[in-house]
Amino acid sequence: MIAALVLAGIKLIDVQGLQANQLSAIAEKESLTYLRIPAQRGTISDRDGTELAFNVAIRALTAQPKRMRTNWNAPSVALVHKGITYEQHTQTIADELRRLIGASVDEQQVISDLRSDKSFVYLAKSVDPAVAAQITSDFPELGSEVRSEREYPEGTVAANIVGMANWRTDRP
Repeated sequence: MIAALVLAGIKLIDVQGLQANQLSAIAEKESLTYLRIPAQRGTISDRDGTELAFNVAIRALTAQPKRMRTNWNAPSVALVHKGITYEQHTQTIADELRRLIGASVDEQQVISDLRSDKSFVYLAKSVDPAVAAQITSDFPELGSEVRSEREYPEGTVAANIVGMANWRTDRP
């Protein structure tokens, strides 16, 4: 019995004293999982259930004109375009955006942005997700940025409590 207690004591000293840091690090590694959980704004409603503020999923269409032009004019892919110039392609993109999104798209501005030497531009900032998916499928060189827009169906009712928030386009 004394021998068993001595062996247990020795093992206790070994585990809690000599191996403590190593075993603690292993346990921490096995028990921690890092997840990025984006915060989402919830629906705000009054006591009767009337929604005062809620989110609507939207997309922003983006482009990288400088890279697009370089890729379009690259000799290795020039044969794929079958003689269509970059200018004709940008016109096709602008026409398609106007057709699918509607009057909120300024076709001339889209053409101007796509033909510029800018590294990055927004083509449309508030697009239905299904429409954005169709556009990026038709034109893989365009990007789609996930966003949400805050809707206030009751207007300024309870605005001092609910607050107002949406994407800012101006920079201080």
